[in-house]
Amino acid sequence: MSIARVRRDSPVPAPGPIRMTDPTELRVPVGTVAVAVLDTEGQEVSGQLFVSECAAGHSGPMRPEERMNDASDFFPFHVDGDSTSVLLNKHRVSVVTLTCPEPDPERALPHRRVVVVCDGREYSGVISLTTPATQLRVLDQLNGSERFLVLKSGRRQYLLNKRRVSRVVEVEP
Repeated sequence: MSIARVRRDSPVPAPGPIRMTDPTELRVPVGTVAVAVLDTEGQEVSGQLFVSECAAGHSGPMRPEERMNDASDFFPFHVDGDSTSVLLNKHRVSVVTLTCPEPDPERALPHRRVVVVCDGREYSGVISLTTPATQLRVLDQLNGSERFLVLKSGRRQYLLNKRRVSRVVEVEP
């Protein structure tokens, strides 16, 4: 095997022209979902949660629970009636409420009916168990790595900050 040798006196090629990229070319396409955010101080504000139009793990847009459970501590939020967007700290969010999307038959998962107390407010509904088949207890779901617990109640979906949950009771169907 031969190794190419570089002459020390060979000129370094001059860099080519630098092409400035239009900043809009670098943006990730996003959509919005109408939500209400309840903060840890009890203030509720309605607005739009920004979600990527292309989800990493499935076809279609990112789901709100994926945005709230991603690794970032802050998320962009547009307050209804305001001209600007703000960045909200997920640690300071107690509950995100939205209208449930139509059920996806391919995502039919085992579920449990529960009552959850989060920051002194009671929520009742159904949680889907996204844990492995050997861990189908409510406790397993609560101890999972996700920051927000998804609770569905009729046409409402609540994303409950698990650090703000004080009590969960499983109830009979």
